[in-house]
Amino acid sequence: MESQIRNPFRWPLTVLGGILVLLGEAFFTGQAYRRWPGEFSPLTHYHSDLGMTVGGPPGTNTALGAQYYNAGQVFIGLAVILFIGGLYVYYRGDRRPDALLIFGQFAGIFIGVALIMNGVYSLDFEGHGMWVVPMFLGITVGLIPINAALYGYPGFPRWIAGYGVIVALLPLGRYLLMYVTADPLFIAEWILIYGAFVWIFLVTIDAFKRGVLSNRFQ
Repeated sequence: MESQIRNPFRWPLTVLGGILVLLGEAFFTGQAYRRWPGEFSPLTHYHSDLGMTVGGPPGTNTALGAQYYNAGQVFIGLAVILFIGGLYVYYRGDRRPDALLIFGQFAGIFIGVALIMNGVYSLDFEGHGMWVVPMFLGITVGLIPINAALYGYPGFPRWIAGYGVIVALLPLGRYLLMYVTADPLFIAEWILIYGAFVWIFLVTIDAFKRGVLSNRFQ
């Protein structure tokens, strides 16, 4: 057990993926934010504005700042795929919850692919919206069955699963409010994104406790 703790290559994939997601967001988005030439606020800008270099009302990032952001989207997308794929450690040999988890994993892998394409097709390209809207809706489609499966997993904190369902409903609430109010609701995107990162952090902690500090996966 001690050798497993010291050797990250023996950690569950979902732990490694979760750590990489969080580190990738902190580093790449942080570097992109540092290079934004003017004022930048979640109240007046979307998260993805950090990857834009073509002129627009919110302003534009420097070329290097945008490269950091867009490279980060690709990195985080790959890490999300690793994290989601690694959730197989929560299979329990029960057909219904395992089927829910597998379905959610497919949706989660799509989210990872969409993140990669979000980095390839930034706001500078017309194809950006083709990926970003399905990506956010994929959070709803993926997180609801995943958390429904995790809710009944022995010893898994049910409040984390409940929180995950709340995060899953945020995209629907956001788009509904945007439709009703005709307001871009910049801050809602940030709440959604970082709400999802918090969920990844919580699941990563649980998997770390089970798969690294002990051996409590079924």
